[in-house]
Amino acid sequence: MANLNKFTVSGILSAIAISFGSLGTTATLFDNVHQSEEEIKQLSNQLELLDEQLEDLKHENIITRVHNAKEILEFCDMSIDEKNNLLSFLSNSIKEATLRQNYELAEINLKKVIPFLMECEVYPKFK
Repeated sequence: MANLNKFTVSGILSAIAISFGSLGTTATLFDNVHQSEEEIKQLSNQLELLDEQLEDLKHENIITRVHNAKEILEFCDMSIDEKNNLLSFLSNSIKEATLRQNYELAEINLKKVIPFLMECEVYPKFK
């Protein structure tokens, strides 16, 4: 019976030791998971910031190009009606980029004007 008690006590002590070891491992895993979640949140925040910066750059790019087109258009020798029509496309381009942030449609409107600017006599001076 003494051997049985020793076996039982040692078994219980071993089981307790294993449990504490598992708890340590579980705590480490929990810490790792928590750290990974924090890293994911930080990366997500960085990605959102990069998306915002990309949108700003797209907007800045199209607006700069539209203003350049308007400047060239000022020097083109064409009728007032033609200029007004082209200025309308450029204004629509700015509206799409600024109000709707639809850069594809803004680009389409800008591209409608470019062939006319290329035929303009003053265009080679701006190359």
